[in-house]
Amino acid sequence: MGDKVTDSHGASSRCEISTAEEFRAESLRSLSARPSAAGKHRCHRLPNTLLFEAYMHTCDPDIRDELLELGFSKVNIRMQEKEYNGEQTEIERKMGFFQKDAKGMLNGIEYNRKADHMETALRGMVEDGRYQEKTLAHILQTMVQGTSDADDGCAKAQRAFVADLDQRTFHEPELKKIIGLARDVQKADERATKQREAEQRKEEMRLEGIRQIDQRLEEKRREEQRCENQRRDELRREEQRREEREEQRRTQRLVEEREQQQARSHHYGFHESGGSANGRELFQGPRGGVYHMSSGGNRVYQK
Repeated sequence: MGDKVTDSHGASSRCEISTAEEFRAESLRSLSARPSAAGKHRCHRLPNTLLFEAYMHTCDPDIRDELLELGFSKVNIRMQEKEYNGEQTEIERKMGFFQKDAKGMLNGIEYNRKADHMETALRGMVEDGRYQEKTLAHILQTMVQGTSDADDGCAKAQRAFVADLDQRTFHEPELKKIIGLARDVQKADERATKQREAEQRKEEMRLEGIRQIDQRLEEKRREEQRCENQRRDELRREEQRREEREEQRRTQRLVEEREQQQARSHHYGFHESGGSANGRELFQGPRGGVYHMSSGGNRVYQK
């Protein structure tokens, strides 16, 4: 990587930049900005918001100048027909490079596509000779730390990108140091992830144990309730049988009493009438009354 090359936009513009939009506009005014072409549009390899974030996290004027020069340079700009590349924008959003936007899950194909564009720009910085090692190192360091808009998943994606860079290409000591740091952080992330997963499995096992205990307690409660219902049903059936036996005994006593009464009575003849009692046997009781027995077992005295 070569010595720094400066242009005329200077320190005064640096004091005025406070947003990604202002950074983009200032970068467009750089002498190194790639000119537009008919039917083509300029699209960033390294996102503008990443370069702006790196810009805001350094006080080194050389690095700031080179970041502004890099924004719309041939190293970082690729020409395409569509002005708004929704697919690339969505990928950048998922990697945390678009501020104030919700994040989504980044799949492997999307990551690899964007990573190829970004690595092309970084390789171009190495080969171009106009950019200092410290500028490239600062961009990588910004991604290792995770841009301010990156949630945990996006920060991991940015660190993974740096960790995957080939140290044979990015062989300068400071770059190798940052790539090594990214790999160490990535390993720490993986260990932390495994630990969280182990704790999650442990917690799931604990909750499953509680669920099984609750299930067994519920089954025990239901069994006890079933036994109690059976006991109550048996008591009701026993009470019903007792009442039936008592009713049978009362009926038997009445029958026996009638039989005893009939035994004390004397045959007196047969009843004659035009009704259903015609032909029934007549008895004379001990007091002289004459009667016949109704179908219900009651005495019906003759008048």
